[in-house]
Amino acid sequence: MSTHPRLHRRRIGLVAVAMLAVIGLAAGCQMAPLPRTSHSPSGYLDSVEPSFLLDGPEPREVLKFMYGVPPWPWPGAAKVVVMRGWAVDWDRPTWPPVQVIPAVIQNGRLTWLEGGFAAGPRPDVDAAFPETRNLGGHGYVLLVPTIPNSTATVCVVALNLPDTPGDNTILGCQTVAT
Repeated sequence: MSTHPRLHRRRIGLVAVAMLAVIGLAAGCQMAPLPRTSHSPSGYLDSVEPSFLLDGPEPREVLKFMYGVPPWPWPGAAKVVVMRGWAVDWDRPTWPPVQVIPAVIQNGRLTWLEGGFAAGPRPDVDAAFPETRNLGGHGYVLLVPTIPNSTATVCVVALNLPDTPGDNTILGCQTVAT
């Protein structure tokens, strides 16, 4: 069975738009360097998993308070995607934690969302890099809203600590069905 030419062109067009969005994202950042090799933060996006659907009458501010999900800029419901990973800025590997910001590329649109800090427990990171041990940790869990019943590419950027050399870095991107 062959694909209708219009559908094939549309699919190619959507892929091209998504690729351009990723290129635009990457233009402002560099890919995360290997640990201990740069002044820029390094780390990894370990997993991306679709989770629960938010489709209730509650105001989005309530959902942020209840679930930690930042407001989304489109009408209607949101499928929440859970992103997990770690980040360290090697200029100050113990404190303060690195700020991580998620980006969603969906339906040809790049959306930056509120992030958090890589301050959760990660014994595996502490074991691999003893100089990173601190009272908190270097792990992050981000709850990211996406458009339901679609495909999204989600990325995480680690912000370089203020007053230190280095650049913001992309910790990773993954595509997920929502």
